[in-house]
Amino acid sequence: MANTLDYKQIKELTYLAIQYKNLEAILGLLKTNVYASTDALDCDEGVKFFTEKAKNSETSMAEVYFFIRRPISEKYKKIFRRLARQSILKTSLKITSKGIRGNYKKTVPYYHIGMPEFDLDETIQHNPLNIYKKKLNL
Repeated sequence: MANTLDYKQIKELTYLAIQYKNLEAILGLLKTNVYASTDALDCDEGVKFFTEKAKNSETSMAEVYFFIRRPISEKYKKIFRRLARQSILKTSLKITSKGIRGNYKKTVPYYHIGMPEFDLDETIQHNPLNIYKKKLNL
């Protein structure tokens, strides 16, 4: 079906997708014809739509920027680049602190092997290779 759509139809469908706030449809239309979709996104409404979606959705704006970086005007290219940058930073912060990998491990500097009140089973479960170091991660 996507191959039968011409430039004008894809542009109109992209306007409708912006109006109904359908991100998946816009991504599909971008994959079908980048130039027609970008022509529809090259306006204030398109920028407002993606600014809202960048805050709320988990979809990477870097993928959107990858599609539209060449055909979009210089005026909106900077805005979409900023949205892509924010999306990448948000994802990287989730990976490094809390989120995809979970909570970071806390190092207890005052514990040394042989001190009383130590749970050996918990240490072996969480840190089996570093058991003979002076400091253990909990």
